[in-house]
Amino acid sequence: MKKIFPLLILMFLVNSVKAQTDFTIGTATGANTGTSYPCPMQDWYEGSRSQFLYLASELQAAGMGAGFITSLKFNVTAITAATTSNPLIAVEQYQIGIGTTATASLDPTTWEIGTVAVYGPVDYAPTVGVNEFVFSTPFFWNGTDNIVLDICNGDP
Repeated sequence: MKKIFPLLILMFLVNSVKAQTDFTIGTATGANTGTSYPCPMQDWYEGSRSQFLYLASELQAAGMGAGFITSLKFNVTAITAATTSNPLIAVEQYQIGIGTTATASLDPTTWEIGTVAVYGPVDYAPTVGVNEFVFSTPFFWNGTDNIVLDICNGDP
């Protein structure tokens, strides 16, 4: 199981200057345990789905404005050691979707709809440190809507 700080680093391609800039969202002051959720990269169970909400106010406070998001990064702080019964393997069929929403709080009993896949599905082997996921298609953020990430994986 991977321990992930709740730190999101969005790679943002600013339209006017065409320069890539990292924006850090969150404080990175905590991490999940080996089997706790939500977790953006897990391989403890056969599969999972998680959604993460980033408010426009958080993104704006970090300095983001309207433009294309080209990737995101998660900081993996530890990976559980492999054992005979639990070998280290890739997170199977890892997929990231992104979309905008007007909601200001995720409902624990429903999923936000309207996300589009921007990464995967691929088998992904995380490493300790920053793991970057480059989007197959950049996502345009209008600068005012909240962003929801939809992250799925599963062992076929």
